[in-house]
Amino acid sequence: MNENTNNDKIVLSLPLNSAYISAARLTASSIANRLGFSTAEIEDVKSAVSEGCTFIIKEFEQYREELFKISFFTGAHTLVVNIEMEKPIKALDEDNICILMIKALMDEANFTTKNNKNLTITMKKIHRETELF
Repeated sequence: MNENTNNDKIVLSLPLNSAYISAARLTASSIANRLGFSTAEIEDVKSAVSEGCTFIIKEFEQYREELFKISFFTGAHTLVVNIEMEKPIKALDEDNICILMIKALMDEANFTTKNNKNLTITMKKIHRETELF
């Protein structure tokens, strides 16, 4: 692992268009790879980022001209991803398939709003030095 990958922040601003999900997935994959994540961990991160983007795009489709933000924060053995949209949102459906998938794929996942605005999806993946299986 490159020592310069610790405590980095990478930020993307993307249109609310599913055509750009691949850019988010590629960025997530590249960062997780630089951190030394296993192939399985990288796939989990890519899938969770994809689900998070899909959720944002569907929930905020009425704001097609707006951008949403994805921030990647690196640590010694940790990758934290925030996906944010600063527009009003209706109540979160905790049974939404995207939310359930993110929770299953990542070590931690939180969905927060402030006064029914500013949705932030925070996902955390911890790199395990040895495979569990």
